[in-house]
Amino acid sequence: MIERVLRPGATAQLRAVDVIAERLDPVAAALNAQAEAIEALRVEVAALRSQLVDGSSPAAVEPGGASGVEPPPAEVDERNDHYNAWTIEIIDRVLADGGNAIDVGAHAAAILAPIVAASPEGHHMAFEPLPHLADALRSSFPQVEVHQVALSDHTGTVDFHHVVASPEFSGIEKRTLPDEDVAIERIAVELARLDDLVAPERPIAFVKIDVEGAELGVLRGGSEMFRRDRPVTVFEFGLGAADVYGTTPSDIHGFFAEREMDVWLLDDWLAGRDPLGADGLQAQFAVCANYYFVAAPAPG
Repeated sequence: MIERVLRPGATAQLRAVDVIAERLDPVAAALNAQAEAIEALRVEVAALRSQLVDGSSPAAVEPGGASGVEPPPAEVDERNDHYNAWTIEIIDRVLADGGNAIDVGAHAAAILAPIVAASPEGHHMAFEPLPHLADALRSSFPQVEVHQVALSDHTGTVDFHHVVASPEFSGIEKRTLPDEDVAIERIAVELARLDDLVAPERPIAFVKIDVEGAELGVLRGGSEMFRRDRPVTVFEFGLGAADVYGTTPSDIHGFFAEREMDVWLLDDWLAGRDPLGADGLQAQFAVCANYYFVAAPAPG
């Protein structure tokens, strides 16, 4: 008798749980869609900013003379503000007379927009593997050649790690994350090589690489372009990302040295100071003193 009384009640409770679960599914889907929409809006805002630029450079950040391993400001956001300002200053200098540029890991166009503003007549290429961001880039920058691929030193497909709440940390491999308890969606992404996509008759003056540790694959996939054009190249390279791929400072420095290029801190290059050299890059990397660098033709 007790069994007959309890079972209907339990069944009703289970049905109620099922109803709640069904109602939560569209809510979760809507939240994911909103996150993607926010990223797309960031791209559109960047595009609008580029249209408002009147050709003047942003206020320069005072160089800090950081050839040693003294860390820049501790806060990551403050570091990134410096890196972005210096990168835009480099873009304005390199593309002052026009020229073509490549943005690898274009994301929300924070760097692509200044590239287009600095050289509106140039032929620019953007590479972004996340579909919703690539679509937004095509929509906001119709004059840019956008490729929805991840660059590497070989072709094929790969399971790409999309960090849903923080897509800027997405990559071919799962890098160290500030919060490891995050949702990661694995999506199939096409791999491509720069040398297969960049026309030799269209020289490249500037490259930006932000690929969460996969820098060496990008460089090797564009080996001939880098040897031929030796573009000024701003790239991210730091612990927690590059080391996941087994990339060392000597790998990066050696790649550029073979093409008669050297590596600087961004502000040091702008100020005309000496490059880091192999030992200096190793020292920076070992303690994560800086994680953005610029490679350019070696002096002399």
